[in-house]
Amino acid sequence: MSTILANGLSVDAPGSSPVSHALSRVLGFGLRLLTGWKVAAPEAPLSRKAEADAVREWAWTFARTDRSFSDDLFAAADRHERAGN
Repeated sequence: MSTILANGLSVDAPGSSPVSHALSRVLGFGLRLLTGWKVAAPEAPLSRKAEADAVREWAWTFARTDRSFSDDLFAAADRHERAGN
């Protein structure tokens, strides 16, 4: 999957797993909120499970360098997933 940025450049999403795809969509959404970029809506909304899995995958990137932040992300993902039940 690739995303077209506001400047017209195409960026390929990292990885090909559904979690990587979800993570790229979540991070892309955050970037659009911060920058004000207008991009087409995603094809389908993410489930709470997919969002939580994306945050967990992101948390693993901080596990070695910032364990406290990583733990906070894991806890937030768990709370987010449980809130939908």
